[in-house]
Amino acid sequence: MNTLTLIVLAAVVLAACALAVWSWHNQRKLEKIDERINRQSELIDQLDSLLENPRLSEAEQKAQGEALLAKLQETRKP
Repeated sequence: MNTLTLIVLAAVVLAACALAVWSWHNQRKLEKIDERINRQSELIDQLDSLLENPRLSEAEQKAQGEALLAKLQETRKP
């Protein structure tokens, strides 16, 4: 093999490695976003069930609802 062939082969290997690293990085970001979406969905479901609970007083619903909303707002932070 001559030098040009080795250079091209090295460039292809480096490009493949860069693509693999980029793909892995994007997959990690998507997993974090998915986790955040799932957590937000759980909190929204809890908030819905809280508001539909007739056994709680309005003050209790408000207090618990504010706590859930605070947790939900925390999930907005990256």
